[in-house]
Formats: sequence, structure tokens, C-alpha cells
Amino acid sequence: MSFFGFISYEANGTRYLTSDLSFDLVYWAFRGIETIEQVGGPASLASIVGGAADLIELQGRVDQEQGQRRIHSVTLHYDRYQTAILLAARIPKGRVLLAEELRQIIRHPQWLDGIQYLYLQGKANLSPGIDLVSGRCQRCGQGDIVPTACATCGGPCAYCRCCLQMGRSKVCAPLYYIAAEEERVQFSASDRQELVRERQARLQWSGTLTAAQQAASEQAIDLIKGVGQQLLVWAVCGAGKTEVVFGPIEAAARQGQKILLVTPRKDVVLELTPRLKQAFPNLSISSVHGASKEKWVDAELTLSTTHQALRFYKKFDLVILDEVDAFPYHQDPMLYFAVERAKKPTGNLIYLSATPPDYLRSIPQVRIPARYHRKPLAVPHFYFYKMRGERVPPIFKQLLDYLIMEERQAFVFVPYIELVGKLVNQLINLKKELNIAGTHSRDPLRAEKVTAFRKGEIRVLVTTTIMERGVTVPRTDVIVFQADAPIFDEASLVQISGRTGRSFDDPIGRVVFIAREKTREMVKARKHIKKMNKLARKRGLLD
Repeated sequence: MSFFGFISYEANGTRYLTSDLSFDLVYWAFRGIETIEQVGGPASLASIVGGAADLIELQGRVDQEQGQRRIHSVTLHYDRYQTAILLAARIPKGRVLLAEELRQIIRHPQWLDGIQYLYLQGKANLSPGIDLVSGRCQRCGQGDIVPTACATCGGPCAYCRCCLQMGRSKVCAPLYYIAAEEERVQFSASDRQELVRERQARLQWSGTLTAAQQAASEQAIDLIKGVGQQLLVWAVCGAGKTEVVFGPIEAAARQGQKILLVTPRKDVVLELTPRLKQAFPNLSISSVHGASKEKWVDAELTLSTTHQALRFYKKFDLVILDEVDAFPYHQDPMLYFAVERAKKPTGNLIYLSATPPDYLRSIPQVRIPARYHRKPLAVPHFYFYKMRGERVPPIFKQLLDYLIMEERQAFVFVPYIELVGKLVNQLINLKKELNIAGTHSRDPLRAEKVTAFRKGEIRVLVTTTIMERGVTVPRTDVIVFQADAPIFDEASLVQISGRTGRSFDDPIGRVVFIAREKTREMVKARKHIKKMNKLARKRGLLD
């Protein structure tokens, strides 16, 4: 079945597209419409949409009338029509999907009938993957379009380089927009349904929110009462942002709303999924990332990476965006586009961040300037060195001696992968009795080393910014070597500083920035941390 012979026709006063006219004839026959009028095609979808297609002869009975062709409907095919309805039910709703993705999801020889049924019902639409007029990809909204000779359509074509890892979006590849299902409420059973929702959405968490967390949670819950609203929850590292969103998740679920918690990083999705399943054991929860087997599951609460959000289409009533400042979401217009399109036009959006970008700091916000243990954040100490060559600054020996004496561990952050192994060897030469290791994004043993660090088997872990978020290890200090490197901006340095002092047992750690010179970003990071401590004291959130 070809996607390149699209036909444009009119039926019942409306224009439609199809790549297989035989099913459309069956569909309209079941609705009592015996003839349809061809307007254009067969031609590529891109040319049909652009209105530049020549008419050619069709198979079947054709009447010539005023420059158009009238095609008569065929004998009713009850089995084919019913099969299409069943296949349409398999298609996940509220999605943007390539034709090839739909074929793999439906897994049936007549899969195209299923999506065409939804299209004719007004529950799906389609376009070329690349819009030649705007020069933009219709899936990711970006303009990094590469002309190519296409093996699929056999002619000149183009594909999008930005979202290539999600499958190739091309001029010749139809992209389907599948509408989200509207909730069907049987009014006679509304009271019973409300009781079922109440039970399913009930939060089962035995913890207690701090005063600052409670205030933020209540403001987020108030957001659910409106439409199209935004809220920034600006919370310091380790303040318990996840527990803050329990309230709005519960409130939205009780109203039957679809909820998306989206984050830039797969490891955060994997970490949060069991926590949320434990807190909401009766809610259906799916976990969506590159290797997930739950990509097409329709759940009440979906946890997803920002890249996978590209496949959602106006589906969610509430979107919670965690770590809005984190790579790869931060400053990536494709991912901004994905998250915005995943939300219904009337949906609400909650941003969670310890270091929100400037463009978010002007929207309605609530701050949590203190951690749950009521101790101040560790303020970075600056150490400057002037030495050249391969030697490490002398302060490293003092810091390693301190770790041994106090029986502590340390993260040592460096700006480049190439520096990890070199610094590990230099530190081992300084203190052979310490178990020192290094890891980075390309390290196949990264997970094992992080686990060993958590257990205390590795005392010093040299790493890149890959470890700046999401890791909590008690009695751990932080050292940033070459803190004046361009990669260490304010947000990164604040996040790195937040790796220490996160537990009740060790609420105040030590942070040291080692650099050749003081940078604006280093100063801004320290000022940021001091400002949060000052605000926490003013609000009575510190002991």
C-alpha cells in the first residue's frame, strides 16, 4: 500500500485525503453516501496539500462531470468496516505519530484502515512530515531540514535532522495527529464514578510536608481550578519538590484529568516512577523513555522524558515539568515545542526548578528556600591557584586529608571528560589509601560506580556535570575543579553545590570551588545560595 498516491475528494460537502480509496468508499457506503467527487491526485501528500496535483484515471466506474470525476461507492463490506473500528481502538489517542509508527503499533495487514477510520470520523488529521512551504518539521517544529534522494519515495525528498532519533520525519512520510479522547460520563452513574475516582486518586503517603512545602502545594492545587495557567515552584536543591506535586496530582486525578510529569532525563523518570506508584497505588501510571515498553500505554499519570513528549498531542490537562533548567531541555526550542503541544490548550503547567532560567522568573511563582531539615545551604568557598603544568593545586592534599580524618566522601566535578582519568591518577598518587574512581557520560560502568559510591566503597568520585543532579549521598562534600571553565554557569554550580548537606544525618556539607580566576558565574552562584538562605531565615524556615 503506497503513501505516495494520495487522492483528494469531496464527500458530504467536506474535502478528504486518502491513500486507499477503496476503504473510503466502504466507509461512505455505510453512511448512505453513494458517490464522492475526486478533486486531486493520485499524487504525493505534499503536492496534494499544496494543491499542485494532476488528475489521472482511477480504477472503478468513473463519470466525467464539469472537470471533476465522480466515483460511485461499492458493495458494503461489513467485515472490513468492523475490522477498521477494532483497529482504530488500538491506536493510542492524543498522539503525533508517523505512519510507520502506527503500522508497528497496530500490527495488522489492514492497519491503514484503522487510522483512516479515525480521520474520516474527525478524530485524526494528517500532514506531510515536512512542510515545504515553511521549511519546518511538523513533528518537532524545527527548521533543520536536509534535502536528500529518498529510497522510500524514489525521488527528491527531505528529512528533519533535529528529531531524527525518534524516527525519520520526511516530506513523503505522512504524520498523523490523533485527538485525545474526551471523557465519556454517564450522568446516571455520576455519583458512583465520583466515588471511584476519589478512591483511585487517594494519596497514600505517610510523610508530612514542611510549612514551605505545604504553601507551595496549596498554591499548585489552586492552579488546577483554572485553565491555561502557569506556576513556577522555585525550590532549593533537596527541598522535596516531588512531595510538593503530590497534592496537585491528587486534585487533578480526582477531576478525571490526564497528567504528565515530564523531565529532561531518563534516570529521573526511572527514579520517580516507583515513588509515585507507591504514593498513588490505585492510579494507572506509565513510564515513557527511549527504552520503555510503555510508550503507547494510556495512563492517568504519565512520566516521560522531554524527547518522548514529541509524540503527545494536546493530551494532558496538567503538565508538571521537572528540572526545567536541565540539559537537554534548557535552551532547546524543539523540547519547548514538544512540552507545549503535549498540553491541551486549556491545560495547566507547573514548572519545578532550583535554578529557573530568567524567562520563567516573571511568571506566578512560589519559593521553597529551605530544605526539610531546616538547616542552611552550604555556601561555596573559593580557592584560587596560579600554578601551571600537570600538577594539581596543593589544596587537594588538604581536602583529601580532611576526608580521611572526618570519614567523609566527596564528589570532584571537572569540566571535561578528558580531565576525569588524568585527575583520578593524580589524586591516587596523593592518597593511595583512598579508593578514588572517575566516571562520565561515556563510561559503561557509570551505574556500578555510582552504586559503589552510594555504599561508601568509593570515597572520591571524579565526574562531569552528568552527576550534578539527582544523587543524594550522606556525609558527602563537593569540590569543583576548574570552576572558572565556561561549562560551569550559575545554574550548574548551584546544582552541584546542592549535592551536599541533603540528609538529616549530615545537613551541612562543604563546597569548594577551585579556579585560576573568579568568574561572574561563580559569584552569581554563591550569591544565589546566600539569597535563598537569607529568605529562609526571614520566613522562619531555619533553626
